[in-house]
Order: sequence, then C-alpha cells, then structure tokens
Amino acid sequence: MELASASFNTDDCQACPRNSPIQTSLFNDALAGGKCADHECFGKKTQTALEIKKTELAETYHVVFLDTERDGSTYTEVSKSGAEGVGEEQYNQGCKGCANFGALLSSKAGLVGQVTNDLCFDLTCHKEKVASQKMVLNPPVKANKANAEKSAKAPQATITDIATKTDAPKKAPSNATPKRVIDKMNAFYQVTAEKAALNDVNASLSLAVYTMLQKVRHKPELLVDAIKTKWSTTISRTEGLALLYGCTVDELKLMLVKAASHLPNLESENFPNQDGLVATSKKILTLTNTDIGKHFTLDKDFLEAHTKGGIEIILKEAVNGFDVKFTTSYEAKNGEGSFSKLMKEKHAVLVSKVFEFDYDFTGYLPSCLSKNLLDTKSK
Repeated sequence: MELASASFNTDDCQACPRNSPIQTSLFNDALAGGKCADHECFGKKTQTALEIKKTELAETYHVVFLDTERDGSTYTEVSKSGAEGVGEEQYNQGCKGCANFGALLSSKAGLVGQVTNDLCFDLTCHKEKVASQKMVLNPPVKANKANAEKSAKAPQATITDIATKTDAPKKAPSNATPKRVIDKMNAFYQVTAEKAALNDVNASLSLAVYTMLQKVRHKPELLVDAIKTKWSTTISRTEGLALLYGCTVDELKLMLVKAASHLPNLESENFPNQDGLVATSKKILTLTNTDIGKHFTLDKDFLEAHTKGGIEIILKEAVNGFDVKFTTSYEAKNGEGSFSKLMKEKHAVLVSKVFEFDYDFTGYLPSCLSKNLLDTKSK
C-alpha cells in the first residue's frame, strides 16, 4: 500500500519493519518507495482517520456519510446559482442550517479522505427550492382580459409584446430543522409556556379543566353550553385548550368543580397521555399572546446545538434590543473580514469566541424560534 496516498499521519510508519524502505537493508529486491506491507494495520489506520474526518465535518454539517453509505442517486450538490441553483438567500439562510445539508467522505482507493461538500440529501426538497428560484428569476407571463382578447386577434409574433410579466411570490428561506436544534427550541417553549400559564388565569384553568375532563372521559353534561356542541370525546389537548380559553373564569371554575366531583365514582383511572406537551406549550403561548422575545436570551448551550452553518445564520441575523447588529459590531472591533475568519474556526472555538466577544444578545430572538411558533399559530 502506497504510504504517500495514506489518509493518516505516517510518522509512526517510518521505523516500521513492514515499511519497504526499512526492508531495503535486508532484501536487494525491496519495493521502491514507501510502501506498507501490513494491510490490516493500514486499513485500521485508514478507518480511524476517516472517523476523525467525519467528526470534524460534523461541526459544519448535520449529516456526513461515507460514499459506501449512500448511493449517488440519493443526493445532489447544492449551488446558489446556475440551472439548478436555489438562490443565495435560500442557500445562506435555509440550506446551510438544514438537517439534510451535508457532505460525502470518500473511502475509495486513491481518493480516501476526499470530501464532497454542500450536498442535499433530500432530493424532493431540493427540487422544490430550485423550482421556486426559477419562478423568481423567470416570473410567469400574465395578460389581462383586454390584452388576451387583443392577442387572440393579433398575429402570433405580437403576442409576447402584449403580455406583461408579474412578480412571482417570493418564499422565505426554509429548511428541515435538525433534531438537536428542535430539542432546544421545544425546551424553551415549554419553560416559557409554564411562566405564561402562571400569569394567565384562563390559561392555567383551561389546562386544569381539560386534564380533569379527560380523566372523567369528557362527559358532555360537565360542559357549559357555549362549547358543548364543539366538544367530543376525542378532542385533542390543543383544540380543547383553544375552546376552553374562550370561556370566562367563572365558567372554567364551574366545569372544574363538576369534573372533580366525578372522580370518586370512576371505575378506573384514566390518566392523560403525555404526547403533545410541546404543542400544548405552543398553544398556550399563542393563546396568551406571550412575547417570547422577552423570555429568550441566546446562550452557549443553544448555539452549540447548531452546526457552523446554523451558527452563521443566527449570527448574521442577530440584532439586539439596542438595534446593534452582531456582524457589524464584531467587524468594527476586529477589523473588516474578521467575521469570515471567525466562521472558519473549529466549532467549539467558534462558540467560545462568540461569547468572549462583548456583545449583548438581549432582545434578539432567532427566526427559527419565532417562525416555528408562527407555523403553529397558522394551524
């Protein structure tokens, strides 16, 4: 095996008896150049080097595969422009922080350790993003009724002169949020919802009434007339909360007392399931119109959950409550181009340097948190 093509550090190989130069003193016909005769050792060191490289790539990408793990038909290169471009905004603010944005690591002979960067492993999503970008660059032709009638009578050559272009609707950058980021977001929603419910009687009573009604099997006679026809034994917690929150405090108290009175006569316990707690938290936050920006401060733990691409998105959009932009502030202190240099640091070093820098994140709410909550509102 050619040591010159090894993907690992070969310093330890120089004195190895299985290295061909060492054998030169023993055999006249030794192999020319540095070659390893121990395939098992060479293979193990190669595998270790690949795993190290894979770990390093995980700082930038959420998914990293060996070429033996993915077929070539399951991924494609992501580009900003060109025939298959997704657009600069989508690439920088969507794709780079996506759970399906990754890299491929080669394990093939002669190419071991080579990396193919910026790949999308969700072909359906990529196709949609490319199509959206094409719509932005080439809006559909639209002709009004008068022009359409005129076009029908006009020679074919003048039809394009009559038609007028309209701006295609521009979609906001989107991505598939990585699970470890979602976990941090959900934990924030739940903690904040608890505070919101504590400060809103209707919210806390609605939670208590729904839980109690579920334990007594949603008996319709326990409900006030205003919501009785809209209730069912299979109503979800979020749907139930929305209905209950519209009731008065007195109506909620009445239903709570009625439901509680049925507890001693239950044949068996019917505890509420634990699914949907995050959805419940989001519903409380939307019902109470809680300004989650007042409860969130970007910290090291939250930032660490993101890849370098996700961190870049957060830092580029960061503007605190004093209307100071992070990137502007950072470059003002460290010089032009310093932010680009910062983003080239290792993941752990990057996160540390962000919080070593004297910048107050108070008042800044990452778009991933606000958008996720808005998505819930729209439903």
